[in-house]
Amino acid sequence: MVKRLLLALSLLASQMVYAQSFPKPPDVAAFTQVAPQLDTSGGTNTPIDSTITPMPVTALTNIPIPSNTNRIVSDGPYDGTVSPFCKTIPFGGTCTENKFRTLADFSHMLPDDPIRNYGRPGTSHLHCFFGGGSTNAYSTYKTLRQHALESKAAGTDVNGTGYWHPCMVVLNPYGDGKNFAIKPSFYIVYYTENPATDGTGTGIKTHIPVGLRYVFGFDMDAASPTVGTGGQYAWLQSYLDAANTAIGHTRYRLTDSNGHYSTQAQYACTGATPNSAYVIKNSDGSDPFGGTCESAQFTGSISGTTLTVTAVASGTIKTGTILSGQGISSGPTISSFGTGTGGTGTYNISTSMTVASETMHANQDFYITLSGARCYDGTNLWSAGGYKHVIPSIYDIDNSKFVCPKNYYQIPALVLEIHYTQYGWADRQRWDLSSDISYRSAHSLTSAQLPPGTTFHTDWLFGWDNNIFLTAEQACMGVEHNTGHECNSSQYDSSHYLKGGFSGESGVSRSPQIDFTAEEHFNETDSGWMLIPSAWSGSLTNMHMHH
Repeated sequence: MVKRLLLALSLLASQMVYAQSFPKPPDVAAFTQVAPQLDTSGGTNTPIDSTITPMPVTALTNIPIPSNTNRIVSDGPYDGTVSPFCKTIPFGGTCTENKFRTLADFSHMLPDDPIRNYGRPGTSHLHCFFGGGSTNAYSTYKTLRQHALESKAAGTDVNGTGYWHPCMVVLNPYGDGKNFAIKPSFYIVYYTENPATDGTGTGIKTHIPVGLRYVFGFDMDAASPTVGTGGQYAWLQSYLDAANTAIGHTRYRLTDSNGHYSTQAQYACTGATPNSAYVIKNSDGSDPFGGTCESAQFTGSISGTTLTVTAVASGTIKTGTILSGQGISSGPTISSFGTGTGGTGTYNISTSMTVASETMHANQDFYITLSGARCYDGTNLWSAGGYKHVIPSIYDIDNSKFVCPKNYYQIPALVLEIHYTQYGWADRQRWDLSSDISYRSAHSLTSAQLPPGTTFHTDWLFGWDNNIFLTAEQACMGVEHNTGHECNSSQYDSSHYLKGGFSGESGVSRSPQIDFTAEEHFNETDSGWMLIPSAWSGSLTNMHMHH
């Protein structure tokens, strides 16, 4: 035991020493800071229009897909309720948001980070990767495109983009020293712009350059989890302070009127009261949903779209909840009551299947949602640490909205929903983030001082075939003064969508999630737990900070 502990400490020490800087990836230029400029004369902060003043950045050369076969389908899907390609309100339509909505699956986990620790495998806190199936410490735009057929995103090699975030973990739940990461059920990915908040009705003015990569959410390099001076985004706060001093009053701050910054993650639970929170567990150890985000356990069988419940062990069965069990696939929901109204009886479900009598759960949908940074300096494809070239929107108090600096460009925001299977508070109270553990360890904080869920953030490394992605940006997001549309079901123009890109579709282009069954405990309520290899133990306290 002592030898194992010494080995783990030795591994951790070597990782911490090795990761004291942010190595530059080989396919990008050195970072040049572009100081944000904010209006101080009572005017507005209008980002640069790239159709008038092109970005100075040198984008990478696009690497297209070899063939559209099994990637793209003409005459996009129509589910009978929401048009997948709907013109938005400023352009005479009825939809409300310029966006491109697509899907991706979980791929793998590694203690790697090719943005913050390029070329240094094993020196990051543990990350869960989705989309690009090959993403590792050595990933670049070129390698993602070369391995894009491994992508778990809709359209396969159309979108080889690497997306990753700190893993949700459960430490030593069985007292045997084994730690687990929780596999997300699925991901919904939006690239979006809301004309109601853009203020111009003309859509975003700037496309995302090929090869861009950045980090958004909690600032892992900050000396404190508090927002502002000396804490989260302190380097950005200094520019706000200078502008406020010049104005003579506080016009700019990082947070909105409720105290939250624009890229801060939220935890949502469908049907709960409240239905969202900013942590997994409160500082006093209580449930932020007050016991209203729960699960029912029962014995049931399924024939077609009818669920028959013969006994209820705990909880109340509700409509809108997600079914799980050993014989259940694709996460059907309970759409309406039959003879049952919360207990025994029949229920109508969303997907037809046949499942023999077994123990099942009806779980309220639990997911993380966050919006990406959208203010881009137009000069850099990368910055040391990943936060300083694509920055969070800044709250303009005088105009009650988030804005970008007037010398920056506004790009589409990446908005994520990361869905998990959860079995109520008894289950979730064990959850933590790998980055929470890392940050507490580096700053000598307790869980009361840094509640679980605080440090969520996401990394993004462009891996698209830009011929198709630029079409989506123009047709859906309205970049470069094009007409914006609400594009659902992975539809990226008026007549094409990415195969594997809408719920319930079967096809070769969106690969199924990797089967980790051999690494999981066979406890039904713990299905989806992935054993963290003992060699990665150091990754749970590895900070990969810059000093």
